Amino acid sequence: MLLLDKDDMLRGQFDLKKKSAIALVRKGHTFAIPMPAVGESIVMIKTKRPDSFMDIMSEFNRLLDKGFFTISYIRSAEAYGWAKALCSEVQDSRDNISPMDALIAGAAIADAGCDTLYTFDTKLLMDLKAIDDANEWRRERHMQDLQIKNLMDVISSR
Repeated sequence: MLLLDKDDMLRGQFDLKKKSAIALVRKGHTFAIPMPAVGESIVMIKTKRPDSFMDIMSEFNRLLDKGFFTISYIRSAEAYGWAKALCSEVQDSRDNISPMDALIAGAAIADAGCDTLYTFDTKLLMDLKAIDDANEWRRERHMQDLQIKNLMDVISSR
């Protein structure tokens, strides 16, 4: 999970020292993490960084306590419908969005409080029809358009 391990690339970009998280929250820098992404990240950290797992989870809890991170729970069945649509079969299976990434995106689409989804998933970033369909659906429900941004752009712009 980005921003938690002292070696992660975004950590330096946000200057996440022990006391700076509160200052970042005051400046409006907060991240809502969809619950499926939290679970996926915990499993990946435990698998890939078992010796750092406790330190990383401690930092995750610290940033939750400071309000820098919040957990976004799936509160609507529409999130599952969007996930199914996003990962449905296409002619070339290499173009499929993974079910987990689709669930994360579906959760963001169905969340009225979400205005931006940051991702490294190039398949999702390039699926302009899905993005247009999602925003049309959100507009019908009087929700703000969802921007889908490449997380690499955030890294390079800081």
